[in-house]
Amino acid sequence: SQFKQVNFDCVNINTGMKEELTIDLNQKTCFYFGRKSSNDFTRDDQHMSGTHSRIYFENGKFILEDLDSTNG
Repeated sequence: SQFKQVNFDCVNINTGMKEELTIDLNQKTCFYFGRKSSNDFTRDDQHMSGTHSRIYFENGKFILEDLDSTNG
């Protein structure tokens, strides 16, 4: 079988909270989530840590990583 290369410009993430996040992969390939304003996506939620998790693209796959946060 042949494999088809797929190029992504962006990925949309449904947060389950009536909003959708769009990640522009032309700008960067690693995005951080948490309460701190230094994250790419922030949420003022007591259940989230300052830097809670990240999504990154590696070897053709998206990986969601919990950053061993206290609220993870």
